[in-house]
Amino acid sequence: MAGYKEREPPLTEVFNSFQRLAAEGYGKAYYPLSTLYGGEQSINGDPAQAELFRKRAFDWLFANQLQNDPEIWNDLGKLYLTSGADNCIEGSIALQWFLEAAKMDSASAMWHISGMYESGYLGFLPDGTDALYWQIKAAKAGHEAAQHGLEQQHEHGDLVTKIDDEQVFDWYVWSAEQGHLWAQLFLASAFRCGDLVEQDDEQAAHWYLQAATQGEPHAQLQLGKMYWEGRGVEQNYDQAEYWLENSADQGSAESQYQLGQFLCEKGGDVEVAAQLIQCAADQEYGPAQYIIASDKGAIFDVTDEQCEKLFDKAFSWYEERAVSGDSELRLDYALMHLDCWNSGGDTSYRVSHSEGLHLLKEVATEWVVAGAPLSINDV
Repeated sequence: MAGYKEREPPLTEVFNSFQRLAAEGYGKAYYPLSTLYGGEQSINGDPAQAELFRKRAFDWLFANQLQNDPEIWNDLGKLYLTSGADNCIEGSIALQWFLEAAKMDSASAMWHISGMYESGYLGFLPDGTDALYWQIKAAKAGHEAAQHGLEQQHEHGDLVTKIDDEQVFDWYVWSAEQGHLWAQLFLASAFRCGDLVEQDDEQAAHWYLQAATQGEPHAQLQLGKMYWEGRGVEQNYDQAEYWLENSADQGSAESQYQLGQFLCEKGGDVEVAAQLIQCAADQEYGPAQYIIASDKGAIFDVTDEQCEKLFDKAFSWYEERAVSGDSELRLDYALMHLDCWNSGGDTSYRVSHSEGLHLLKEVATEWVVAGAPLSINDV
């Protein structure tokens, strides 16, 4: 009956099963019956029956507390907690039962301890644990509500800010190892950028591979680029093309553009490369639009007027995104200023030589400070 998802009402078969078990004297059926009679899970409530089975549950659970059964201890904790929510003594007893059950890996008990912290009912235990600590333990033990709550915190950015906490980092790794795409992509990006954890291309490639094998297009794109550049993995053009192609086949404009660039650079089919870049440009992907605009009709079938319009779109695309802080994107934006100014074309009215130099200096300084390797192509 645990879990964050709403169950289909009413749970008639479950209710009837518990009633049969209770009639046979099976004590563990008393507590769930008390909650069902209390109106939970869309069963029609009966306060008198709820109280009856609550008393039966307490008597049976208390009498069997020495059975070394975490389910019994967890139910006792819940009974003490609900009977004395504002009573420190009752709450302390509830906590002790939950702690005993938690020692036996009861996910439900861990979740209840987390809830007691979250509600402000508890301060800190002597070992310094808190609500998040117990929520993570409950999630790893398989508690759905705990897992869902952590995923929500991640989506809202609350959990990301705590990644330097060992427990939080372990939760991300555990989730990624369970095959959760969101966790694999997060870790891959974190290790690639080095913003939240120490930069590690090998770890980035590892987690991108896990997500890529599940068919995730962004992971396939990033993994393809890493094989292309030999970053975090041994350089392998066959693998680079394989992963870029897989991502491009899913319609990713950036992947189509990157695959087209890869084919051009590695002596692939130029016609196919041009088609891919054109597809990316048709999806309003700025770098592809810029490539076509710069081509001036040599490969792509476009007029001078169309080139000028494409350049304006591409420039706006870069201008909008260059403020995001992505140094590679800002480098491209700087080079766009310089290339277009030096070309002497009609697009120079949109760009500034001094602005290009200023941006280039900013990016170069950031990379030197960060210890990132620079090549002659970067400059």
